[in-house]
Amino acid sequence: MRAIDTNIVLRAIMVDDPEQAAVASELLNRPAFIPPTVLVEVAWALQSIYKLDRRSISEAMSGVLDLPTISVANEPEVRWALKRHAEAASDLADLLHLAYSTEAERFTTFDKKLASQAGPNPPMPVELIP
Repeated sequence: MRAIDTNIVLRAIMVDDPEQAAVASELLNRPAFIPPTVLVEVAWALQSIYKLDRRSISEAMSGVLDLPTISVANEPEVRWALKRHAEAASDLADLLHLAYSTEAERFTTFDKKLASQAGPNPPMPVELIP
């Protein structure tokens, strides 16, 4: 299994370079792992460079995760983060921090926005420090 870089995922989603998009799609149809940092970077690029809205970003990234060949660590929590991102004005990077911290007792932050936008059922308790 290979790990996939951000540019592979972006080419497959955006198809902005047809030749590279074809190669990217072929790579994503083979067993592949997407690292957490790639998920963060893909979300950033889709929002900042491609100007996609939250729902479109979450749907595009979920579509990649739906491929039977793709694996990510903490998949249920990552899917939770994508869903929360689509529903609320939450930063996906912050939600992915929660998704990848499930081995800890709690996620501690000064970020009031993150604490409230994590919603009623985050993958772990969020401790807000005043």
